[in-house]
Amino acid sequence: MGGIGKTTLADVVYHRFSSKFEACCFLKNVRENSEGKDGIYNLRNKLLSKILGDENTNIDTPSIGSELLKERLSRTKVLIVLDDVNDSRQLELLAGDDLKFGVGSRIIITTRDRSLLNETVVDDKIYEVKGLKHSDALQLFHLHALKNKSPTTVYTVFSRKVIDYIQGIPLALKTLGALFRRCDTEEDWDEELNRLKKFPSEKIQNVLRLSYDGLEENEKECFLDIACFLKGEDVYYAKSILDIRGFFVTGIQILIDKSLISISETNCLEMHDLVQEMGRTIVQEQCRDEPGKRNRLWAADDVCQVLENDTVRTKNHELSMTEPWKLILYKHLSTKVVFSNLCCTFILIILFSVDFQGTSTVQCISFDTSNITRLELCGSPFKKMSNLGLLMIHDPHLRVLYNYSIQFGTELVKFFKVPLFGKRYNNILDLSQGLQSLPNSLRYLYWLGYPLKSLPSTFSPQNLVELRMPGSFVGAKLWNKKQVYICFLFLFLCFFIEVYIC
Repeated sequence: MGGIGKTTLADVVYHRFSSKFEACCFLKNVRENSEGKDGIYNLRNKLLSKILGDENTNIDTPSIGSELLKERLSRTKVLIVLDDVNDSRQLELLAGDDLKFGVGSRIIITTRDRSLLNETVVDDKIYEVKGLKHSDALQLFHLHALKNKSPTTVYTVFSRKVIDYIQGIPLALKTLGALFRRCDTEEDWDEELNRLKKFPSEKIQNVLRLSYDGLEENEKECFLDIACFLKGEDVYYAKSILDIRGFFVTGIQILIDKSLISISETNCLEMHDLVQEMGRTIVQEQCRDEPGKRNRLWAADDVCQVLENDTVRTKNHELSMTEPWKLILYKHLSTKVVFSNLCCTFILIILFSVDFQGTSTVQCISFDTSNITRLELCGSPFKKMSNLGLLMIHDPHLRVLYNYSIQFGTELVKFFKVPLFGKRYNNILDLSQGLQSLPNSLRYLYWLGYPLKSLPSTFSPQNLVELRMPGSFVGAKLWNKKQVYICFLFLFLCFFIEVYIC
């Protein structure tokens, strides 16, 4: 993880022990400086020049070649720091077999990717830098936020809130400490903390995002799914979701190697809050003002807005009716426009020019209804979500009764959480108008307390891989016979285990 203090720690070790070596070199930002056609060779020439004391060293081939040069290196006890390595070729050219140094030499490597070290470094030589302890984090934050002044009781309380939010990342402690330094009152501190939770520091986000940018496409998608709605979930369950979504679950181990996620003692996925915010920000940046144009939705306000409007919301534009043809310029209109004193020909032109693109961009919705009092939906809130593959409607505050598992063929199949509702579950989502459609693209459907007795007659479940409807009101007739496919043998078992009549 970026900003955790790897470079700072390496720098301290380097300056503390450099006097014990014949030659030393600290190569900063190897990842950045090795970019370009000759970047890596320039770095190696800098390394050799520093060690040999010869500024004219210039080798632009993979192999050093010169036996005389190799002999000099083999007799020199060196201390080398390779900072921020992100590619195996960098290790090969800067610390590979072609570079043999003298007895007692030490090479320190900092990287965000543990897998780079696994093949060349013994496990007990790899040190994973952890975040600062709470007391140390508090001290560092006060150093930058209060200019070394002793905090009052009130500011100590605020400081602890910041520490809980940052969770020991030194870069974040320094950066946010500088921001809070300008706050003079308790109200200023409270406002700044709330602002940061809504709009995270760009400087911190940029550092953390370097790890994301270095991922392959599959790992990026896995990371965003975890950041948006799989954090805290059981690894087995998370893998099943990623698999249903069409991603390779090997991406989880790659994310672990890059310190973007970890696995808890209870086998659940963990992710630092700041890393999660970075991931969610990436999704939000797809379209800040229109949630319906993002491929993942998880915030209750955004989901409500999209489901209520049943389309993409546009910004409000002031239009002069003296120039009504300008309406043609706007491709997305979700609000009703009332025309008066306009001829029918012009109205037809407007209708043809408006493009109701809807919410076809949305691929995943995870809707936590725990903070929603009531939401009235039209009969087709998902009609335009033609690419929706994952739909989860749930309330994490409901108590879990127990888990199920059954033997299916040669495999033990687990059927997860059955909520305890009491005699009746008062649905928060109002579907009094019924549900006329669900996207045929759905691959995973979890709907806690589904209030209707069947799925829409127009729904074709040929793409559906997994169905969960705990605490639902469905009867035996979940769908029409025409909708049932052979692949639903497993889903029927899942259905009868999880769903019961309240």
